[in-house]
Amino acid sequence: MKTRTKRLLIIVALLAALGIGFFAGKAVQRRENIQSRQGHGRTLLSFAVDNLERLRDGEAEDFQDEVEDLASNIYAAYYDFLSDETVAFSDALWELWNALLFDGENLPGNEDALIEALTEQDADRVEEIAAGMRMPG
Repeated sequence: MKTRTKRLLIIVALLAALGIGFFAGKAVQRRENIQSRQGHGRTLLSFAVDNLERLRDGEAEDFQDEVEDLASNIYAAYYDFLSDETVAFSDALWELWNALLFDGENLPGNEDALIEALTEQDADRVEEIAAGMRMPG
């Protein structure tokens, strides 16, 4: 009877270890996926900064095309920051994307502040700039 109980305990312990290992592996995989997406998002933000620098420096051949490229990079980055830790920044990117889409003509003069806010991933500042574009005054 003791041998049977030992075998049962060993089987239960092995099943528990397998279950814990499975869930630990899933957690590590999820974390790596989030980090990979955020790395991709930072790359998209660097492209957006390049767009902003061309606009600021007057190097853009066509203002509207450059703003559309900027909006495209911001929209793509929005999805890469959709995680619990960066949801506020993702929401700010959504607001910025909408401001660029509907009020992109109000961007001039905001390039430096937006470059800094995107580089620092400052959600509050990005939202403030987007709101300023939506209601110029």
